[in-house]
Amino acid sequence: MVRNKSVRPSISIYLRSPVSHMLDLAAFSLHTLREDTTMSENKELVKLEIIDIKQPRNSDKDEPEETDSDEIGLDDDAEEQIGDFVVNAGGVYFRHEVKGEMVDIHVCSTLTIEAESRNKDGKDWGKLLMFSDPSGKRKTYHLRTSALAFQASQVVADLIHEGLRLGAQGRSRSLLIQYLHLLRSSNHVLSSSQPGWVNDNFLLPNESFGRQRVLLSNDSKPHNFRQAGTLDDWKTNVASLCPGNSRLLFGASVGFAAPILRLVNLEGGGFHVCGTSSTGKSTALQIASSIYGNAEEGNSDRYLINWDTTKGALEMAAESLNDCLFACDELGLIDADVLGPTLYMLANGTGKGRMGETKRAWRIMIFTSGEVSIAAHMATAGVETKMGQEVRLLQIAADAGKDMGMFEDIHGFSSPSEYANHIKNVTSLYYGEPLRVWLSQLVSERQAIAIAAQRIIERFKAVVLPGTVGAVTPRAAMRFGAVAAAGELATKLGLTGWNEGQAFDAAVTCFASWKVHLKTFDPTAKAVERVRHFIVDNEAHFADPTGGGDSTVGYYKKGAFLIFPEVFREQVCNGVDYQEVAEQIEKVGFLLTSGTNRRRRSGKVTHLCSARVTRCGNRIMV
Repeated sequence: MVRNKSVRPSISIYLRSPVSHMLDLAAFSLHTLREDTTMSENKELVKLEIIDIKQPRNSDKDEPEETDSDEIGLDDDAEEQIGDFVVNAGGVYFRHEVKGEMVDIHVCSTLTIEAESRNKDGKDWGKLLMFSDPSGKRKTYHLRTSALAFQASQVVADLIHEGLRLGAQGRSRSLLIQYLHLLRSSNHVLSSSQPGWVNDNFLLPNESFGRQRVLLSNDSKPHNFRQAGTLDDWKTNVASLCPGNSRLLFGASVGFAAPILRLVNLEGGGFHVCGTSSTGKSTALQIASSIYGNAEEGNSDRYLINWDTTKGALEMAAESLNDCLFACDELGLIDADVLGPTLYMLANGTGKGRMGETKRAWRIMIFTSGEVSIAAHMATAGVETKMGQEVRLLQIAADAGKDMGMFEDIHGFSSPSEYANHIKNVTSLYYGEPLRVWLSQLVSERQAIAIAAQRIIERFKAVVLPGTVGAVTPRAAMRFGAVAAAGELATKLGLTGWNEGQAFDAAVTCFASWKVHLKTFDPTAKAVERVRHFIVDNEAHFADPTGGGDSTVGYYKKGAFLIFPEVFREQVCNGVDYQEVAEQIEKVGFLLTSGTNRRRRSGKVTHLCSARVTRCGNRIMV
């Protein structure tokens, strides 16, 4: 099914700098982008105006037209010859001569070809077959041609399972395989072995979005992209529960962010919500998952999975969720010794190499939760967490600090647990449609949404990043910014019912939570925190050189803390390599020294001729 819905708003985007991160997005209907820059009241105003024009018809002659009819396309008395086979309304027959007479062997019920398929590289050829099941319902089956060479029996079994009636004679099965080899079509469509972006189209199992029709070449595999209720149902019953709760707003925005990672050229990765069992941490995952499918626990079609599986199974799951949300609950269930390599695999988007097979590849937004942190879980196996693993899965505290676990506003419910149970219930009733509307917009307005998202990401970075930071923080800010952008744009497109700025502010709050966690693993953040903590505890002991007083720790002069070398080494660093600490705070511009001996610079301190000091700028206190 190709989705080309009429929900096609156009967009005008205003980004005011430097103080406002808000967006003024007007009514939508776009296809051509024009950009102009003006000045207003000494504030830079960037306007992206998208003008509505007729979308050009797809001129690809290979794409077949679709029909909602259940008819196969053969009249009752029509007959088509394909090699030694005859196809009519009664079925497919093998016609051959026996003792001078033409004899028909019934092969199967009427089975025709609608189109041939190939991927964007011109490989993985297949055939889109069409038939009716015994109830008269029209069915399609996408056959990968290579399967006829290696899995012919499975192909026949799949067709019978879908409702094709096989002839009763002994030769019917082998004749069906022979007939499938012969089928040809002048119509051609694109195919892909995984969901996600295919050129400018987006593919889900059994459904594609965009101007070209795209087929999933392994569509016989089960999938969990289910749908129940309308967009208004989801907005009224699910999205309306998010405002006032930073983690819930952020969680829903994470769901919307997954398909735009490729649009803004961001790598895969994700977020881990960490907290005790009583915090309601899974509710954010349930809301995010409801954008894609059913989040109900125990349901065989549940979109939200858990970590209690093998690395190989997670690899297959990631491929099947390419460009989509990878929601996985209970991090503590995965074996601690394989967690680190698994995080690298999932975030880097490449599976294990296997002989004779192409490596699986994907790009996903991971969203997970658990009672333990990555570091704590890996430590149980005696494995130390690497910074790359922490950066690929950014940790947010589940506890929002309001004595209600994850929640800050329980919307009139009697308790946080009642509120959490209500969220669990509604996410099992209304799901799936928000993704489909979102994808319809993305394929229609891809260029404009990509530009708007990039602008919001830059605005987010300007809000949350100080002037000088290490390498880790900007990388994390990009991912948080993408979530903010997705939430804001989904809101402006009418998908959430939230107020402007709520998704952005929630991302800022969650980024601040991650910054607290950052201090536990990033060497630069740890070094800065170490020095900052010492200065806060000893601020009263830093003497003013102009007053002529002595000090046991150092002096404060011209916006800098001058720390004696032995104090820096023995009290500030206290057993940690003091040169490493100095190097780390120098990286972010807090060490105000220069020259070959810059980390212990000679500085004049009035009543002393000079002294060796470690000179830290007072910006370190911000």
